[in-house]
Amino acid sequence: MFKGFSFLSGLAGLMAWPGRRALAGLLWLLMAWSPGQASPLRLVHLPEGQSLTGQVEVLVDPDGRADLAAVRASQSFTQPLQVLRTPGDDQVLWLRVQVQQTEPQGDWLLLFPSTAMHDLVFHGPFNQAGEALAAPVHTGLSQAFDSRPLGSERYAQRLRLPAPGIYTVYLRVQTNTAKTLNLQIWDTARYLASRPQKLLFDGLCYGVLLALMLYSLALVRGWHDRSSLYYVLAGLGAFLTLATYNGHTAHYLWPGSPWWIERSYVLAPALWVGFSALFGGAFLSEGASSRWRWLELVKLGLLMCAVAIGFGGMVGWMELAQNILEASAVAGVLLLSGLAFLLGRKGFQPAFWYLGGRLVLFGSVVLTVVISRGWLNQPFWLANGLQIGVCAEAVVFALALSARVRELQVQRAELRIHAEQMAQVAATDPLTGLANRHGLEQAAAGLLARPGQQAVLMIDLDRFKPINDSLGHEVGDRVLVEVAARLRRAVREADVVARLGGDEFVVLLAQVLDLAQLEALATRLVQAVSQPMVLGDARVQVGVSVGVALPPGDGRALKDLMLAADQAMYRAKRQGSGFAFAVR
Repeated sequence: MFKGFSFLSGLAGLMAWPGRRALAGLLWLLMAWSPGQASPLRLVHLPEGQSLTGQVEVLVDPDGRADLAAVRASQSFTQPLQVLRTPGDDQVLWLRVQVQQTEPQGDWLLLFPSTAMHDLVFHGPFNQAGEALAAPVHTGLSQAFDSRPLGSERYAQRLRLPAPGIYTVYLRVQTNTAKTLNLQIWDTARYLASRPQKLLFDGLCYGVLLALMLYSLALVRGWHDRSSLYYVLAGLGAFLTLATYNGHTAHYLWPGSPWWIERSYVLAPALWVGFSALFGGAFLSEGASSRWRWLELVKLGLLMCAVAIGFGGMVGWMELAQNILEASAVAGVLLLSGLAFLLGRKGFQPAFWYLGGRLVLFGSVVLTVVISRGWLNQPFWLANGLQIGVCAEAVVFALALSARVRELQVQRAELRIHAEQMAQVAATDPLTGLANRHGLEQAAAGLLARPGQQAVLMIDLDRFKPINDSLGHEVGDRVLVEVAARLRRAVREADVVARLGGDEFVVLLAQVLDLAQLEALATRLVQAVSQPMVLGDARVQVGVSVGVALPPGDGRALKDLMLAADQAMYRAKRQGSGFAFAVR
């Protein structure tokens, strides 16, 4: 019945049927086979449980039809000395574990740290007389969650051992994807005591992810940023992936649906891969001068992989979906990290934050694989390494988004300052630095709408044209600049002084207390402008005429007030009075 139990029979099976199942079984035997029989594991109480690496005997069931009686009678068990790894492709393995109880009685758990076994049947324990001390337990992804003993997310078989002696447990394991089997023996009380700590740690990791997602949602709302939105969706995919790998989606979301329990192991990572690709593409594209062809190709390739993973999971091609998932995860990390490095070298500093996040996750995954292979003994990291890496990556990516937001803030501030400068230039007379007609209209729109009394003063220079004609335009320009300075010094900071062109000026007073104050100001302006000017070798003097208009009697709009003030100014010029008020 067991054609794949030895090297020669495995080779004969490969020659007779060169199919994938035979090849997978043979390769697994070549890697895992060793002669001899495992000695019973002496049970001791350890805080992190006892590893069964090198203690588990294995039997390959090529067609999956062997029953327990035939398995117990078989002499073809082999003993892998390294960590077990199933070949996948729905291969069936039988595992035999022998333990030695030295205490008067014991309560132990045989534990699978993985939560992703397709079909798992526990038989035993059997005492030395061959009597079963417990009914078989049938569990796995193909069963509802309540099939798992003790309500544990990880598969466990309780071993109640009533007396000292040697006991044997048989496990029928069927997986549709390759799995590493790091079996452990735990003291039941210690394991149950450790579960709240594990749940607390998982909750903290979930909390970190949710907090970062909420932070990014705030960025989405405030900045309408695609990168932040994709970060939130990638974080959701990571959250569901971790919850699935920890067994919490099976426990709390769909405990009665084996279909969803099993397929979530590829559907949740598919979401993670897809939205991570969109996030990487959107984030890194900000550092590219245009749509970078390589970045677009990598993003498109990862999105196609995510779709293929999801489709494979939906139709039940679990091994194909898992293979695409593993390949796309590795390729995505390497390619996007490489592109991030190139963009960082080109001066896009946030790309280095993105690169750091990718490398943090990649390093945690590599360390987890090293531990799962048995090369290091770190049970805590084996159970929590992936989610530590995911949370660390999420934190670094959040810092990357913050760095990018800071760059956007700087860019927007620079654009705002530039726009303000351009607006200032557009509203400023280039010769005198005063407001021009456009700047005056902008200021008047706010000042004339305020409560209180304002005033508009039209100012025209007398005897300016002869100076300009006789001494030249350069001296004329210097006269205008000096007049502008004198006007500016004669009024308050809140008042607006503008040059309309030529030798015409306007003063818009923000607040006038009474007519006496206004007459005093008009007199001061006339006196200030009329003072002689020494401009190099030239000594010149101009006169000035001022027309005053007050809202609302002289008008409410700026153009009406300027017209009334202009008429008053010409009357002052004819009368030689210096200034005059508009006639109401």
